[in-house]
Amino acid sequence: MTSEDTHNDTEQYEHNGSVAQNFGLELWDQYDEMVRYTDQGVEYIKKYAQFAKERIELENMFARKMKEMMKKNMPKYTKQSGSDLFTYQKAFTVAVHEVGDEANQHERIAESLTANVYKPLLQLQHDKEAEKRNIQNEGTTVRTKHEQNIQQLDRMKRRYEDSHRDAIQAKLNLEKVEYNPKVTKDAVDKARLLVTTKDRTLAENKDQYQLFIDKFNKSQKEHYYKQMPLVFEKFFKMEQSRVARVKFLQEQLVEGLRHVFPIINTCYDNILDSGKQISSDKDLIQFMEQKKSGFPIPEDREFLEYGTTATPNLQLGISKTSKKRNIFGNPKKPAAPKLDEADDYSHLPPNPQKKMINDRIEAIQREVSQNEASLNAIKHMLDIYEKNPALGNVRQTQEQYAEEKKNGDQIKLDLYKFQIWHSQLEGTTPPNKPELLDANSRISEPPAVTTYEDRLIVIQRHELQKQNTKAKTQRSTVPRPPHARGAGRISTADTDSDFSDDEETPQNSTHYHTPGPSSTTSLPTSYQTSYQQPDEASTESDKSASMEAVHPIGRVRALYDFSASSDGELSISAGKEMMLLENDGSGWIYVELNGSKGFVPLSYVETM
Repeated sequence: MTSEDTHNDTEQYEHNGSVAQNFGLELWDQYDEMVRYTDQGVEYIKKYAQFAKERIELENMFARKMKEMMKKNMPKYTKQSGSDLFTYQKAFTVAVHEVGDEANQHERIAESLTANVYKPLLQLQHDKEAEKRNIQNEGTTVRTKHEQNIQQLDRMKRRYEDSHRDAIQAKLNLEKVEYNPKVTKDAVDKARLLVTTKDRTLAENKDQYQLFIDKFNKSQKEHYYKQMPLVFEKFFKMEQSRVARVKFLQEQLVEGLRHVFPIINTCYDNILDSGKQISSDKDLIQFMEQKKSGFPIPEDREFLEYGTTATPNLQLGISKTSKKRNIFGNPKKPAAPKLDEADDYSHLPPNPQKKMINDRIEAIQREVSQNEASLNAIKHMLDIYEKNPALGNVRQTQEQYAEEKKNGDQIKLDLYKFQIWHSQLEGTTPPNKPELLDANSRISEPPAVTTYEDRLIVIQRHELQKQNTKAKTQRSTVPRPPHARGAGRISTADTDSDFSDDEETPQNSTHYHTPGPSSTTSLPTSYQTSYQQPDEASTESDKSASMEAVHPIGRVRALYDFSASSDGELSISAGKEMMLLENDGSGWIYVELNGSKGFVPLSYVETM
């Protein structure tokens, strides 16, 4: 503070002091207005406190509504999917989060107004009401005393006036008596005595009135120049402090808002910045990376003429014993098998499998870091306890340290397993074996990673075996012909000498089908040439050689009419000649009639 500021403050203080001293002199007859003014000031404090209370309630209600809106609109993202959000989703999430932050700032406004404005206003109202009551009581006492003096002066004046009037009246009566010859001497003496008495009373009352006037004037000066100015000065100081306090609290109200608004503006800036990050190109590229399966695009299909070479298909082929399957394929798109979850995520397509393994590696690496930090902390405690056993249990800490080392080794083994799988999928150099801390821990090589295609082959082979078994069971009862005719029957031994009843899928059997629509879960071309998974060293020539030509194995003639009752069966009429394509000894044969193929009972035909 400079000397000039000090001088200004001194002048302001002297000015206020002179104003306070002259305040009562200028307003000597406006005491009631002064009381009314102070009442209005205290009422203003009360009104200001009510205003602050309603503002606080409004801020809290606004914050509560904003938080309810944030909770209602907050996307339910998991930690795993949080990193896979698109830019517009991230921007919306930021906007919702910032609404919550803004709500917190409005709560801060309410808290600041409560602590710095509302409660001080209530306290100020209480203090000023008590102060005003004390000053008014003091002013009332001073004014009452002065009014009593005025009343006493009036009484003294009236007594003096009465005695003066009585004295004059006594003198008039004396004059009448003295000039009246009829009045006796005693009456005259009595009138003279009355005049003397009245004059003496008048003189006494006059002296008392004169003395009291002097006393009253002195008291009145004391009242108007000292006592009442002192009361007005107290009113003045009370109003000074009240107004100064209200001014300060109003500044506090503004400061409470001013400190919060920059933070709210920051929330708006964050929403604006997140909106600028929205990019359709980034979202579409991210969508492509997330959803691509990694499967190769299906190759061109070749036209296969029936009666010539056909390609067995593990997924869409017809078993020679499955009479109920449509030999021309299912017109509906085959549904992808639902695979159970596996440790190596082989239930997922290639790209998602790699991503999940990468995420798992990162998570385990964080666990390794936490384990190392925990080991260091326990080791530090163990060193302290060994130096001073009174501070802790050394044996218990050693057991805890050994257990933590064992857990750490298990975490490292899990990390090594996933790193091996990652290297197998990516075709990179496998990682080095981890260094284990526990002497009892052993490193075992993890099993080779399984791919989605490998699991499909196993599951589809299993499903095919189930279908074949079911088909055989369904055909266990062959329809009997209308009339028994043994001559000319086709023999199972004649047409199925190359098959064994114990073999589920003999190597020289061929599935006849028309390739149906492929699905996203169809096996690659390399897996569609046989039931067994081909060796990695097999070549295209080996695959072609495994395909067998479809040739008729004989001719048969229908003995009876037969109506197909389910898919895969062929209706025939007696006397029709057919090409025999397959006989597996199950009581059903696979034939071709006028370009149509299907199963018919063996007992309904004869050889030609």
